Amino acid sequence: MQGDEAYRLNQKDAQKWWCEKNPDYWQNYRRNNLSYTRSNRKKLRHRNRCMRAFGSIPREFAKMGALSVQNNDISGDQRGKN
Repeated sequence: MQGDEAYRLNQKDAQKWWCEKNPDYWQNYRRNNLSYTRSNRKKLRHRNRCMRAFGSIPREFAKMGALSVQNNDISGDQRGKN
């Protein structure tokens, strides 16, 4: 899917359409999930302190697209890879 330009563009358009139809989704979500929101804000403050202290993103946080094109088999099937 990483190489499928049409799929990627379709997903982008669908996301944009959904966001336009639901502009207050996150505001309502936070209002309806107060304990989860508080917990996330506490974790965010901790992450921000770590990033300021170490000057980089801690290892335990994964980045989007962490799988490379060369290593995109996440099935665990190791046959034929020796």
